[in-house]
Amino acid sequence: MATAGVRDPTFPICLPLRGPFAGVRGWLLVGPRRDGFFYGRDELNALGSILPALRQTLFAAREQEKDRAREVRAKRTVSQAINQLSKRLDALESTTP
Repeated sequence: MATAGVRDPTFPICLPLRGPFAGVRGWLLVGPRRDGFFYGRDELNALGSILPALRQTLFAAREQEKDRAREVRAKRTVSQAINQLSKRLDALESTTP
């Protein structure tokens, strides 16, 4: 399994995370081993075998975060509208004898 991307000694393994319709949408950066040795073929093959599932999980998590952000914005908008209506109602009630 070959690594790709910009070589960085901080991350000796740099694997592309490709989207289904786009090119590279991100990178999996793996730091050096604690013992200072290079990664073996078995370890690289293991990373390669989990890469599709990892990619799918990371992309799903990112989509969930986007959904949550949209929900927060929508709730904020509704809350602001309710507050404005409440103020208008208070103003109307204070002018009514």
